[in-house]
Amino acid sequence: MRTLCMGLLALVVALGTMAQAMGAVTQLTGFGDFVSLNVVKQTFETTINTPEFTFEATAYRGPAWSWADSHTPSGVWGLVEDRVNEPLKATVLVPGGATETGMFFGNDDWGAFSAVLEVFNASHSSLGSVSVVANINDWADQFIGLRSDSPFSSVEIRYTRPGAQELSVYVDDFGIGWGVIPEPSTLMIWSLLGALGVSVAWWRRRRAA
Repeated sequence: MRTLCMGLLALVVALGTMAQAMGAVTQLTGFGDFVSLNVVKQTFETTINTPEFTFEATAYRGPAWSWADSHTPSGVWGLVEDRVNEPLKATVLVPGGATETGMFFGNDDWGAFSAVLEVFNASHSSLGSVSVVANINDWADQFIGLRSDSPFSSVEIRYTRPGAQELSVYVDDFGIGWGVIPEPSTLMIWSLLGALGVSVAWWRRRRAA
């Protein structure tokens, strides 16, 4: 019985820790930080949308020479949202949502501001956000990305105002990831559940003896 109680106590503590982490986001510094089993990136060289995500109809392809002084992570095209003070929005089409996203941003040659990346669930409740201070060189050379403990259904990137004045949002190499390999904390939960099951079986056999 003592073993069973100790197992239950450990499980409660572990589940409590996991519950506190739900909804948290971790900032990523590049696509190399992705741990997803599935990753899809769009370079916008020929198209905008993919089977895994779509952008609002107001977004359009823009040439790098015009929007990023010809400096992008790949190719000669990127994606533009030029509605004043509006974010660039993407909807995730992957069943169950995505858990990682990232991109490079540019067109940042005016004012002092930060790019903010935020993710939302199916009810459009925010799951968290990260930010990167713009280096004001106009190039699409800065990465902004995050990993969410909860799957997200939509992504928004915006430039903070009034620092960005009326700058349009410009991004390239937008990507999402899903099917994340379980982290050590998750594996620990399953190990505890297994240990608890063994303890319960042992206790029942002992009582029956």
